[in-house]
Amino acid sequence: MPMYIESVPNRASPPAVLLRESWREDGKIRKRTLANLSCLPPEVIEGLKVLLRGGVAVPSAEEVFTVERSLPHGHVAAVLGSARGSGAAVWFGAAPQDLQPLLLAMLVARVIEPASKLATHRQLHDDTASSSLGRVLGVGQCSADDLYRALDWLHEAQPAIERRLARQHLVGATLVLYDLTSTWLTGRCCELAARGHSRDGKRDDPQIVFGLVCTSEGCPIAVEVFKGTYGRPGHRGRSGDQAQGPLWHRASGLGGRPRHADLGAHRAGAQARGHGLGEFTTCAADRTVGPGAWTVSTLAVRRAQPAGADQPALPR
Repeated sequence: MPMYIESVPNRASPPAVLLRESWREDGKIRKRTLANLSCLPPEVIEGLKVLLRGGVAVPSAEEVFTVERSLPHGHVAAVLGSARGSGAAVWFGAAPQDLQPLLLAMLVARVIEPASKLATHRQLHDDTASSSLGRVLGVGQCSADDLYRALDWLHEAQPAIERRLARQHLVGATLVLYDLTSTWLTGRCCELAARGHSRDGKRDDPQIVFGLVCTSEGCPIAVEVFKGTYGRPGHRGRSGDQAQGPLWHRASGLGGRPRHADLGAHRAGAQARGHGLGEFTTCAADRTVGPGAWTVSTLAVRRAQPAGADQPALPR
């Protein structure tokens, strides 16, 4: 007859832990108590339950299992889930089948642990992995050349991905945020590296310049890379051409209230260009919503010029 351990509620007292056996008699289930185990420690009772189920009780899990390797996984699951929820798999749908998981892995790695492609390869490879990302996506045996091949495909597909994001997020008359930043680097192999206005205080080192386009909520739409001597560009880039409606384009660092006499000329120039934000940089001048928000009721517009050109100051 099978034996089992049952916990019986005991009103306001702790439950009674009983060792029982059961059998079937005349079509009914009968059972009887063999022992009261309430006085035993909980870990002993759990061991007895394992034995009664046909298992083997051990003093502790540490004596049976040896942890050879443990890879962090929580942050990988969070970022990977967010990427898939944002449609990242669709962005890479046109890539070769073997590159699609690599592209997704590179995207997630850029968020959880930004590094060079060689360092990313070490993070993903089974022998040197720093997280579970490589195993989850099945790219633990990839080579560094595979990552560079995926990067080459991504470079060709970047305009199409940015157009997709622009059609999705830049709908109707909307505010587009644009900012420019730079980073210095060492070495002499980068053809875009040049000395320019350094935001890092590294005046003696070459740099490259990045331009980032975001929605008013801060969702990135497009990124462009320029030579280190490049000034603040005034065009809206590839994504601006796909916007569904006029764009108000605010460039960080530009601002101020235009003189009343100049305001009409600025507006007329923008209207004559048909919202030509590909040639103009516009920024809202009335901070009526809050410290970080700008309205589009009053605009200051200036012509974008390359670095080094004689640029007139924005009217105050």
